Amino acid sequence: MKTDTTKMKQLGDIGEKIVSNYYSSKGCVIEISINPYDNQKDLKVDGQWVEVKTQQPHVKLRALTFQPNQLRKCRNPNTRLTFVTSEASFSPTYKWNNCFFEVDSDFKYFEYTTKEDVKMIGIPIEQPSVKFIKKVEKREADEMKKFAQSNYKNGRRKY
Repeated sequence: MKTDTTKMKQLGDIGEKIVSNYYSSKGCVIEISINPYDNQKDLKVDGQWVEVKTQQPHVKLRALTFQPNQLRKCRNPNTRLTFVTSEASFSPTYKWNNCFFEVDSDFKYFEYTTKEDVKMIGIPIEQPSVKFIKKVEKREADEMKKFAQSNYKNGRRKY
C-alpha cells in the first residue's frame, strides 16, 4: 500500500509532466529541476521558473488550494504558477476537474481552516487572474485518479 506522501509525490510528478508536455508542444524550452526536494520551483519554461500544484479542486469552495507556507512562493511575480486538477473523488462531474490553469501572481485569495484544523489558502477559480488553459487528456486524468486522495467521500469525512 502506498503512503499518502508517496501518492502525493506521484500525483505531483504527473502534474509536472502534463505541464512540461503542454509547454513543450508549444515550442517552449523546458528545464526540469533535477533536485526532487527543491521546494522553490519545479521546472523552467523558456527560462522562467514554474511552480506546479497538482490536486483535487475544492468543490464546495470552488477553489484551488495550498498551505499558507506556500503563499510567498505562489505570489512571486517571477514565477509562473500553474495548477493541474485531478477529479474530485466525491464530485466526478465537477466542471473544474481534470483541468490545467495558469494563475497570475496578483490572484485574489482567502484563508480558511479545514475540519481537521489545518490552515489553508484558497484561490477562487472564477476570477480574472486564473486562466483556464485546457482539459487534461483522458489517459492523464485516469493516471491522476490513481493517486488523488481526499478526506471526504460523498460530502462526508472518511474515517
